Amino acid sequence: MQRTIGAPVWLALGAIALQWSSIGSAQQAYPSFRDLDFFYSQQPQIFQALWQTAQSRTIRIAVLGDSQETSPGSHGYRYIPLLNYEMWKRFGNAPETPVVGCFYHGNSGPATWLLAGQCATPGPTATRLDASQILPNAYPMAFSTLNGTTNITGGTRGQLTMLRHDASGVDPSTDIPTDVSYFNTSGRVKARIYAATHPESGEIAYRARPNASSSVSYAAAVTTTGTLALGLRSSSFAIKSGETSPLEFNGTNYLQLEVSGSNDAALTDLIGLRFVNETHPEGVVIDNFSLGGYTASRFSSSHADAGPMFAAFGFHAAVIHYGANEGGSIAAARFKSDISAVISRVRAWVGDASFPIILVADVYQSTLTPAQMAEYDQYVGAQFAIAQSDANVMVINARRLTEDIGWNATSGQSDQFLADGIHYTGLGAQSLSAAVIAAMMGEIHVSGCPSDPGAVTLQSSMTLVIDVGGATACTNHGRLIVAQALTLHEPALKVQLKNGFIPAIGDRFKLLAFDSIAGEFATLTLPTLPSGRSWDTDELYTNGTISVVDASTPTTPDPPDPPDLPATPPPTISVSSGGSQTITLPNSPAPISFTLNGSGALSVTASSSNATMLPDVAISISSGCGSTTLDCTMTLVPGSAQTGSTTVSLTVRDTHGQSATASVTLEIKAATPTEPGTGNASGPGSASSGNQRSGGGGGLDLLTLLVLALLAMTGAPSHARRRTMSHS
Repeated sequence: MQRTIGAPVWLALGAIALQWSSIGSAQQAYPSFRDLDFFYSQQPQIFQALWQTAQSRTIRIAVLGDSQETSPGSHGYRYIPLLNYEMWKRFGNAPETPVVGCFYHGNSGPATWLLAGQCATPGPTATRLDASQILPNAYPMAFSTLNGTTNITGGTRGQLTMLRHDASGVDPSTDIPTDVSYFNTSGRVKARIYAATHPESGEIAYRARPNASSSVSYAAAVTTTGTLALGLRSSSFAIKSGETSPLEFNGTNYLQLEVSGSNDAALTDLIGLRFVNETHPEGVVIDNFSLGGYTASRFSSSHADAGPMFAAFGFHAAVIHYGANEGGSIAAARFKSDISAVISRVRAWVGDASFPIILVADVYQSTLTPAQMAEYDQYVGAQFAIAQSDANVMVINARRLTEDIGWNATSGQSDQFLADGIHYTGLGAQSLSAAVIAAMMGEIHVSGCPSDPGAVTLQSSMTLVIDVGGATACTNHGRLIVAQALTLHEPALKVQLKNGFIPAIGDRFKLLAFDSIAGEFATLTLPTLPSGRSWDTDELYTNGTISVVDASTPTTPDPPDPPDLPATPPPTISVSSGGSQTITLPNSPAPISFTLNGSGALSVTASSSNATMLPDVAISISSGCGSTTLDCTMTLVPGSAQTGSTTVSLTVRDTHGQSATASVTLEIKAATPTEPGTGNASGPGSASSGNQRSGGGGGLDLLTLLVLALLAMTGAPSHARRRTMSHS
């Protein structure tokens, strides 16, 4: 006979489910930035292909971020030009300018990269685009003609944009030279103009106004003129673009273009324009669509319909640079979800599920509370989790790259990089932009002495580039300092000379400092020396030194430098509670408390002997452990339903390379159902602990209730059911 499960059984099942509600509901923990590589992608060749393409044609990259990435008009006025400048240093050419709309910038206050402009009145009126159709920091406006006496607006001025090929007007603290022509003005220089369709739209009119001065001026004489007929009068919304005819400089140094509508009786919604060099297309241009106060979730919610605008600009990749305004106020798991949503939206806009995305981790900021910092530290881990499941995502751990140069809480140097605890100084923007572009290229660039307090692994996709401009470390040549182990998974090492320096025979350069080293570089690329001199790398894997020797006489290497003697006693670590635990599912391990002792900044790492039951990423150390406090806590989050035992090793290291260890043990047992009819004599860790009932004859646990409910469906007498249970 067919049986159905009635209401009593469902109630019993529901009660059991309530006992297990905590499984899987614990907040997702991600590794700290300190435990992750400097950058990562599953398939680095996807991104290397972009830079290979840039050798012969233009690659356009969009940056989505907050105020630090906004230029013109906000705090990115240093960082965004520097990103473009670093790209120019790689490719030797700026093939296009960024897109700029109706923006007043450059004459007073800093210009953006290669551009300045005015959007004076009388001229534009408000755009007819909805706010959701406009990307952040894009400023479309509606224009009629410049015939103020006959047109519908009375306007006489259009959007006036100047090409500053020499980057004049960029903030001086960027240290970008202004005596270089970054944009090659020879050949065919045009402007690409973008506009939106509308059922009553006009077309686009333009006029060139070359100027001898770098000051933007509507008074400059007109040379090239023209009209672009793009079919903008349409009831189907789209963003369209067209290119001007080659623009004449007329013997002057700077080129201006004034753009307006073409019809006295109609408006044209102009989105903006960029200058392009048709003759010299090689290189990379970086645009930014960022805005102050923005988070990833705000971008998604505010610009749902901006896809046509983004797609029209023809990008080949996007950089997502959020995190500063989230600032640990949302959990890392939520941050991951928000970033993933932005990735999905951008890819939907361009119709390409494999569109390359570069996630740049935000750097240290001094305004966060300890609780916020603990969550903020995991944002990079959340980004790595995205890249581990998406081969077309690259993550740049800019947090670790910059902390190693002193941009951190304990160095006392953070105010050199942060103007107000959040926004970048000139040095901060220079340091971050150089590190980010190097990482995009697969490089870790060392010019000073970055010092990492942990263990460093260099993967086969990485190239360590070290500058040598003299014999003094940190001042004239770079040195990578690693407090713990340096592991080389066959990366490349490239040494490059700078400032005209020519090494002499006998010069020694300690490029690496480490507690221990494993592995080798796959390739060594060393600069060419004058005749009679050669490089000696015999000490590279013993003490990190290369030297210049007389090529004509074999020499015996100098003995290695003696190790530095510690000036302080070694650190200590002692577990104060939770050191040995045995639990029964579904209970969770109690936090483990431990105390450190030592001088200076201490770093703590933990590892599990049973990676299946307890992977290393499921072990978290309390924020500030070893830096701001010596009383620390370790939290263990075993895998769901995992049983067995593991030993967790805790290691503390100081800045002298001295260390100490301690260990704790954890055993997890499977839940054992309580024997029916014997009461609820639950011991510690029992799944039924805390669920006892008082009363005659002992209590019945939930599993017993379920059995009784099932037997009830058979129609057997209750005393028979009890008798059967007692003899099971």
